Amino acid sequence: MMDTIVEDTMRAAHPRTAALALVLALAAPTPALAEDYGLTGREVAGAASLAEAPVVEPGLIRDALPGSTDGEVARIYRVDVPEGARLHASATAVPPGPDLDGEDYAYLDLDVRLLDADGESCVAEDEGSIGEKSSGRTPILAYASSTPTGTEDGCAAGPMFVEAARGGALHRDTAIPVEVRIAVEPAADGAEHPPAAASPLTDTGPQPGAPEAEGLSSTGSSYGLATPLAPGSYRVRLSPDEPRYVSVDVAEGQRLRWRAEVVSAEHADTSRSLEVLAWNPVRMPVPLAEESDARTGASPGSVLGAGYASTVSIANRESEDSDVAGVWMPGRQVLSLTQHAPLEVDEDTGAQIEPVGDVDVILTIEVEGEAVGTSADRTLAGAISALPWGRILAAAGALVTALLGIGLLLGAIRSRRRG
Repeated sequence: MMDTIVEDTMRAAHPRTAALALVLALAAPTPALAEDYGLTGREVAGAASLAEAPVVEPGLIRDALPGSTDGEVARIYRVDVPEGARLHASATAVPPGPDLDGEDYAYLDLDVRLLDADGESCVAEDEGSIGEKSSGRTPILAYASSTPTGTEDGCAAGPMFVEAARGGALHRDTAIPVEVRIAVEPAADGAEHPPAAASPLTDTGPQPGAPEAEGLSSTGSSYGLATPLAPGSYRVRLSPDEPRYVSVDVAEGQRLRWRAEVVSAEHADTSRSLEVLAWNPVRMPVPLAEESDARTGASPGSVLGAGYASTVSIANRESEDSDVAGVWMPGRQVLSLTQHAPLEVDEDTGAQIEPVGDVDVILTIEVEGEAVGTSADRTLAGAISALPWGRILAAAGALVTALLGIGLLLGAIRSRRRG
């Protein structure tokens, strides 16, 4: 049985906010099951009804949304939520690619719903979908958060249900892999946080900087396999319609900023675009500052600069400004980088009309501000909680490999002595 790790997605927050930690049990990453996207999570078969929904612990699970010609198809999971807590969930669907032979204007729709035992919605205002719904060329995300249980506007504490549902005509006969991230935020403990921002900041990104390392830097093939990066500059390569992922630790009191400059491109005359989006630890999009860019052209010399709309603070969530309110969750933030290629194809051959190829981008990352507190006691993992989980898992893998190597070596020595 695979051991699970309790991941502290808010490990960089103030130590007095231990009760506000999002409890995420994260299974070790598994090998990629899709051609380009590295699927992660513990395999769980969701149900089609509330009564049959499997009970799951907070964390990352992996399932599939079956194909259907009869409309929407859903998979449901049960989570036990204590008094005063909030439930957060996101779903990431990974379509097999564009359906060039299918219906015109076919789309894939994805929704996440949070329900009580009567099927009533427990969702607050934080919900929506994002992705290339019309073509299915990149992963599609949907997300939702509940209000605190036991409050006037919230659902009752106890069993709640996360429903991931697909619709639309795109790939309607094909099962589509889905990752479901579930987090339970304990009741507020009255701890102090940095004050909420009065209004969104204005930001066009950090100054340009040359990478210290030569050559290309590695990037992850999915949200769960995002490569941890420290502030600095990196040269990364993007293939058409294959998002790459990096992660950065950001504490309360800090703000993430970045700059992306296209420095080379195959078939430079082809029209295409570069997109960089930011996601919090539960894969909800983080609002950008005014004058920040999420998308630009992808020809050599194109520049995109952006930053969070505010410094990160749990207090931001109560702001009446939606951009400020969305910058509240500290921890492992993910940047997704995508080169969007044109989808014009030859009707007879299915080949791209315009040639496409890789683009090289210099990505500059900056974390602005001072972290508020530390998090040594914020997870069951204790002293190792300050380390990025990707490095913990890598270190654990290296340790296992080393121990196996030592065991083999000792066995060989013993065999020689006996001989």
